[in-house]
Amino acid sequence: MRHPRHRFAIAAALTAAALVTGCQGESSTESLSLKSLTETADGVPDDGASTCPLPYDMAEAAKTAGLEPETGPGPVQDGGEPIATAEGGKRAAAGDPLAENPGALVSCTFHVGEEDVQVHTLATRGPSGIAPLARWSPRWPR
Repeated sequence: MRHPRHRFAIAAALTAAALVTGCQGESSTESLSLKSLTETADGVPDDGASTCPLPYDMAEAAKTAGLEPETGPGPVQDGGEPIATAEGGKRAAAGDPLAENPGALVSCTFHVGEEDVQVHTLATRGPSGIAPLARWSPRWPR
């Protein structure tokens, strides 16, 4: 069953839970940094990747958010789109937001039940790193 009215709430709950429980790296002392995210983004092929390069545990995040549906990598219906994409780092061209404010953005798609959820992880050197996310994405619901 699809719940478009609740999509934002589901995404917000999962993102908060993922940030707390999912992306903790290989050890609990490893933290996300501009350098590590840039290196991760640089390792994602230009046409995307078939797996998320970040250690998110979406099943644990869904559980923490109080959700019990099947959870996994990729969208509910495989349309041939990559599961992970990246911007910034070595890809940043002059004038790009992540060239002007050096940083990186890694986006991964997961499914929770019948809902697709995109988790965007962004790191920049200075404030106002949200500019790359402010663009409309064809994957985002209108």
